[in-house]
Amino acid sequence: MSIQKILYIEDEDDIRTVVSMILSNQGIVVKAYACSQEAIDSSLEFSPDLLLLDISMPHKDGFETLAELRQRPGYQNVPAVFMTAQSDPCPEKLDTFQPVAVIMKPFDPSNLKRELDSIFESMPLEDRGNA
Repeated sequence: MSIQKILYIEDEDDIRTVVSMILSNQGIVVKAYACSQEAIDSSLEFSPDLLLLDISMPHKDGFETLAELRQRPGYQNVPAVFMTAQSDPCPEKLDTFQPVAVIMKPFDPSNLKRELDSIFESMPLEDRGNA
């Protein structure tokens, strides 16, 4: 079983566009948002297999966004992957929110799907959220 649908939140337009295009071209349905609140507000319209969240964003960071998404029906068990350029991305918050992985920026966009598939496939079936 592989990833079919991703909810992706990234405030940097260039990164969001490239990642969305690459993943979409490889058969993944990507709902991408620049704004955390916009993603949260429309979350009930989409049932992703994976959440891909930037940690550093204005207004709500990735941790706050994940906390709010976890309150939405159907999002309690969707695995989350954080992306960050921070060399030390808040270890205590990572312990609290327990993402399945953290991808460091810069990353190789051409390998992103392979990396996400590898992360997803290494998870126990019961931890794969909506997939």
